[in-house]
Amino acid sequence: MFFKEFFGIESFYVLCEEKGLYGYDVCYSYKDIKLYVNTKREDMGYHLLISGSACRQVEELNIDFKDLFSKIRMYNGHFTRLDVAIDNFTDDYFSIDRVKDCIKNNEVVSRFKNTVEFIKTKLEDNSNKGYTIWFGSRASKIQVVFYDKLKERESQNYIVSENIKTWCRLEIRFRDEYATEVVINLLEKDFNSYIKSLLRNYIKFVDSSNSDDTNRSRLGLVYWWNKFLEDLPATKLYSSNYQASISRKQEWLEKSTSRVNAMVLLSTVENLSLDEISCKFLVDYFNRGFTNVTDKDIAFINEFRLMHELNPISKEDFKYMIGDIKDFILERK
Repeated sequence: MFFKEFFGIESFYVLCEEKGLYGYDVCYSYKDIKLYVNTKREDMGYHLLISGSACRQVEELNIDFKDLFSKIRMYNGHFTRLDVAIDNFTDDYFSIDRVKDCIKNNEVVSRFKNTVEFIKTKLEDNSNKGYTIWFGSRASKIQVVFYDKLKERESQNYIVSENIKTWCRLEIRFRDEYATEVVINLLEKDFNSYIKSLLRNYIKFVDSSNSDDTNRSRLGLVYWWNKFLEDLPATKLYSSNYQASISRKQEWLEKSTSRVNAMVLLSTVENLSLDEISCKFLVDYFNRGFTNVTDKDIAFINEFRLMHELNPISKEDFKYMIGDIKDFILERK
């Protein structure tokens, strides 16, 4: 059912294996597209894994990733990791050597504290089989990686077109709430512009050759990085910006869950304005939501309310709100 709903794939094409991962015990797969479930714990939901090769298979199914992400969000799904790859086949933009030179010459302004350079060498003939530069650790919520994709392919005996003389790949890896934050923004914005704006905020390769300024943050961008990023402004990731987050959640709620809730309510209520079922449904619905609200949530909620000239509320107010909703509906009855 899942593969039909999300990918248009009939169930007889889907393989089922008792194959565990991340606490799940069964794997449903179509080629490299994998869906993990726990047959003993429905509360764990589904875990969808789409690797690099699986991404190509999704494209072969003529599925737009924005549509796929939107559908996942509609079902209240979140993202634990998102990798975005940008390939450069020219001498116009970034390359491993250019990034290395900037690091060596102290011409990098970054929100990352450290960088790691990794060389892959074939012991048989001491030949270079690849070079990788990481900004940010594997545990970071955002990590930027440059690596020589051409050498990687050649070392793995892939057939690469003879027309490709240079191939440097830039990957931005988002994890946890940053991954979900990026997906939400990608659904609303131009993909190329948004990603480049994020890169401008996190890494600046600067040109110190014609300046005596010792403050690197005041230096202009080196020409090839500036050309790649165009004139786009820097954009920050605000995983804890509840002003923006609440607005997006409200928009998503209106677009998605309101429809589902309306369907459930209209499927069971005989008379929307008089039936006691509607009262019970609404009271139970809000009660579940209020139960999960934490003290930290209240702080951000009140910040949002004050910015919109509304009185702050306390957790004690919640039970009165529920009672008011109930009384209001019963009065109409």
